[in-house]
Amino acid sequence: MPVAHLRERGQLTIPAGLRKELDLREDSALSLVKAGGALFLVPKALEGDTLARKTESLMKKKGITLEGLLKDLRGARRAYAKERYGA
Repeated sequence: MPVAHLRERGQLTIPAGLRKELDLREDSALSLVKAGGALFLVPKALEGDTLARKTESLMKKKGITLEGLLKDLRGARRAYAKERYGA
């Protein structure tokens, strides 16, 4: 079982293997849950960050670039405007 030591100013280092397994980064937020005499650290994924990471990963897998996505969006907007307003 991994062990972490509390430092002088209350800092705690989470072992690298656990950080990698849980995808914890330097700016990751953790919720602290006290249950009886135990303290649990629970990863608190910020929805915007999680969504951004998933979107970036999916775009890379599909070979989609931001520039390509924006170009397609502009084309879709033009097509919609033409269909809707005849412009």
